[in-house]
Amino acid sequence: MKIAYLDCMGGISGDMLLGAFVDAGVDPQQLRNELAKLNLAGWEINVRGVKKSGLAATKVDVIDKSEPVERKLLDILKIIAGSRLSARAKQQAAHVFETLATAEGAAHGQVPATVHFHEVGAVDAIIDVTGTAVCLDLLNIDKLYVSTITASRAAPATAHMLKGMAVALYDLGLENVTPTGVAIAKTLAEQPAALPPMTLQQVGYGAGDAETDQPNVLRLMLGDAPTEAPGQADETVLMMESNIDDLTPEALAYAMDRLFGAGALDVWYTPVIMKKGRPAFVLSCLCEVGRDAAIIDAFFRETGTLGLRISNVSRLALHRETITVTTEFGDLRVKKGWFGGGLVSVRPEFEDVAAAARQHGRSFKEVYGAAIRD
Repeated sequence: MKIAYLDCMGGISGDMLLGAFVDAGVDPQQLRNELAKLNLAGWEINVRGVKKSGLAATKVDVIDKSEPVERKLLDILKIIAGSRLSARAKQQAAHVFETLATAEGAAHGQVPATVHFHEVGAVDAIIDVTGTAVCLDLLNIDKLYVSTITASRAAPATAHMLKGMAVALYDLGLENVTPTGVAIAKTLAEQPAALPPMTLQQVGYGAGDAETDQPNVLRLMLGDAPTEAPGQADETVLMMESNIDDLTPEALAYAMDRLFGAGALDVWYTPVIMKKGRPAFVLSCLCEVGRDAAIIDAFFRETGTLGLRISNVSRLALHRETITVTTEFGDLRVKKGWFGGGLVSVRPEFEDVAAAARQHGRSFKEVYGAAIRD
């Protein structure tokens, strides 16, 4: 699996991202050819080598020659959807702009759909966002990670997006993190506690505009993730739980959905008897270390609990793979699990089986059996 790590040693912005990708091996002309599929006029890309505090890097400038236009989220999504970019690039770019709209709306007290983009709705911002998605395609990157973000001054929307992320603050007297750069990192990348293990293949440096003692560059590290032999992995995750005695079943079900939406690995209820003989539930969830901020926010917002119990737990996970099998009822996804070097679990996806059973008027058991046989 091909992975990339964004080391935000000197900040992050859209042009720094493009510069880092080009420095790491993306052909500038191939990037221009792909971006031409946007059917968006009035731009060009200039690429040049520079030095930042003695460090060689690539500077990519998007030159916007178009007339200034204020765009709303829907306007930008239409441009992306109407392009000839890959489905993956379209989806990623659209999600980044949805993140931007949410942040701008929160910063200015507006509904995301009504936000008038100014700088981030300009042609250069659209090129930065879609260009990053294109670069991920061109380099065949399967997974993107981002370091702690070293931030100086930040715009209100940028500060909103940094919530829940690891940030190191210092004052350079200038802005070294931009809304576009942070939105890309927040939307498309995971933020691990440390550099993920990889066989390092390439390093690229993308330059910003600032001239400071701290190099205003973004470092991109490309490599291959270790190949895991079929077996199991022992990992540490966080378990959060709270006793709940004052929510209706409907509210509890909604809280579970919100926790899953915030990134929980699993959520469950356990019936208990609390003090004074009150029937209640323990609401529990598991989440990855470093991705707990959104879970905590959902817990307190949706349950009204006054406290959480948080602990590290060790989880033994089978090596898993999801494949698609073709049956008489259509294509169905099947999840396989290995333990001790052998296949020990074969489980069709419930939603696929249920949908096929309804469509063909057959029992769940028949469709499930066909998925396992094939």
